[in-house]
Amino acid sequence: MPQKGVNARAEMCAQIAITSHQLQTSDALGELISNVEETGEPARDTNIREAKRNYERASRLPSELVEQLESGIVAGQKPLGAQLVAGE
Repeated sequence: MPQKGVNARAEMCAQIAITSHQLQTSDALGELISNVEETGEPARDTNIREAKRNYERASRLPSELVEQLESGIVAGQKPLGAQLVAGE
């Protein structure tokens, strides 16, 4: 990839991550998930629990953090966790 294209790609990937995060944490989705009840059918109930878990986890992350993480990773920086381990 051309060197000057890295920043543009990072910005686009960050925007996609933000949009995806907003959809995953929307109030409408949260309401739908909370209204679904377990049925006693193991496979379906597992999917319901997993959907609730994914929604709750995604809702804890601010959009700004999602954007920073995505743009940093795409631009070739080390992920935040690796920076912390390395003491940077």
